[in-house]
Amino acid sequence: GNLIGDEGAAAFAEALRGHPSLIELSLSANGISSQGCKMLAEALCHNSCLKIFWLVENQLEDEAAESLAEMLKVNKTLESLWLVKNRISWQGVSCLERALKGNSTIREICVKGNSFSK
Repeated sequence: GNLIGDEGAAAFAEALRGHPSLIELSLSANGISSQGCKMLAEALCHNSCLKIFWLVENQLEDEAAESLAEMLKVNKTLESLWLVKNRISWQGVSCLERALKGNSTIREICVKGNSFSK
């Protein structure tokens, strides 16, 4: 990763809003926190092209999962969401699971390597 952090996430969020053709984006290992993820999730509410999104090995916590869950309620193009090796607990996974009930396009959400200990 390039450690773009939340500032870089904000720049990508702006670029994603209504982008006409980008279908895959990896922002893995970039030091993005839940705050940066929230900006990205809000942008994806207005994007109808992105199909695959990697946010592997960042600093995402349950707040990020909640933002992504809200996005999944309105985004009908994203098919794969990779959240491997972050700091998401069962609470965040539960938010994502509930969002799936209204989304028939998402095919996979990978949350392997997160904080699932109770």
